[in-house]
Amino acid sequence: MGNAKKLLAGLLTLVMFLCLFNGTEVKAARKGNPQISIKYINDKTGVKITIGKTADVDAYCIYIKGCGDSYAKYWPDYYKDEWREVDNIWKNGDEKRTYTIKGLPKGTYKIKVAALKEDKWYNVDWSNLHINDEKFYKEVSESKIKTIKIKAANTVTTKDKKYNFSKAKVGETITFGSYEQDGLMTNGKEDIEWIVLSKSQTQMLVLSKYA
Repeated sequence: MGNAKKLLAGLLTLVMFLCLFNGTEVKAARKGNPQISIKYINDKTGVKITIGKTADVDAYCIYIKGCGDSYAKYWPDYYKDEWREVDNIWKNGDEKRTYTIKGLPKGTYKIKVAALKEDKWYNVDWSNLHINDEKFYKEVSESKIKTIKIKAANTVTTKDKKYNFSKAKVGETITFGSYEQDGLMTNGKEDIEWIVLSKSQTQMLVLSKYA
């Protein structure tokens, strides 16, 4: 009889331990912070972010602070103290992922990654709403903040480039200069398109296609 009680007590202890262990695992997985590492690329004018495996995560959101947003080099300084969303990684949140940011202006930045979990729209925190393919995601945790220093890029400016518009015709579109237009820092600045309104042997009158 005594052995039966001991066996029963042992089984109850084991069941309680397993329940507590499972509960801890679920809680830890949901609140686990993404682990990130950062490596400089392109002669320290960009960074490669590596995100380690994070349990029970569907997607990630990359944030940057110190530049305002994708138009950092043109915006006033008072935007630089706000976290700005760079992009999202929607697939395989529980796998190791990488993300590259190129062409950052010279300066000091802070980078962090938020882990996202798919959720019903009525449970999502609307201040941190993420939507992809009509699915709603909420932020469940975030990584430690990493600080990076970007140096000035050795780029060729518009003044250094040589353009030949001798064959351009009135009504055609030419490209001249560049400017950040699509809101993504990862692909650099986009060429500016101009419509040729009139042309002489020495001059052209052009209008920005997208003003």
